Amino acid sequence: MALGRTPYDSAGLGRGQYGFWFGAKFGQKPGMWLIDPVGKQLQGTPVAEKTRKELLRWFSSKSSDESKFEPPKYEGDEISRQLDSITLSNT
Repeated sequence: MALGRTPYDSAGLGRGQYGFWFGAKFGQKPGMWLIDPVGKQLQGTPVAEKTRKELLRWFSSKSSDESKFEPPKYEGDEISRQLDSITLSNT
């Protein structure tokens, strides 16, 4: 099993060895797991279409003029500290 070295790694994502949990904050009671989210193209998830497209683009590692996201190289580097300082919400 592939293991990521930072919270931003997606080790195993391309091989289906990954899962997302959607709980009460996403309107899912009691909650739902989506195993192999990229392989399933995030279908059935409580995620807006625009967000779904951006996530799939990011997970595919395709470049985009709209986003110049650079993932952290190691835990504690400047990029990971910046990402740790923000909060994401699907509201």
